[in-house]
Amino acid sequence: MMLDKMIYKVLWVEDQEEIVESTKLDADQYGIELDHYSNWQDAEVNLRNNFDDYTAIILDAYCKIKPTEDIKEEFINAVLPSLARMFGEKKRFIPWYILSAGTMNYFTHTVQGAEYQHQTDEWGQMLYIKDAPDDDPKNSRFLYENICKVGKE
Repeated sequence: MMLDKMIYKVLWVEDQEEIVESTKLDADQYGIELDHYSNWQDAEVNLRNNFDDYTAIILDAYCKIKPTEDIKEEFINAVLPSLARMFGEKKRFIPWYILSAGTMNYFTHTVQGAEYQHQTDEWGQMLYIKDAPDDDPKNSRFLYENICKVGKE
């Protein structure tokens, strides 16, 4: 069931290829087009070139920074300064969120650090968990609903 007739384009950085298609289908139900990248280097180039096309950004917490590297626990800490710099250059913020399994070693610490840079009052909740139960507020459907809400504003 499509909740909104608008189409929201969302940059999505996720290295687990096996979840891409099913996640895209879930997002489609909300009028969200996920533009998927498996690493930050490629995503950043696309974001810089098509900045005004995006409604939101979804980041995995434990992902690749460069296509030839392994996934990094430092992913969020490496990406957020890059985003802040780009937001300053473009003179506009794009709401960003974390959608993760939450299984990395320093996950709680990483999330707590990211919360200082997230505009929760305007953008809503920052963290969503990939396998959260349907009724859990951290379930991805609440992320999609939140993106639609923020996208309208």
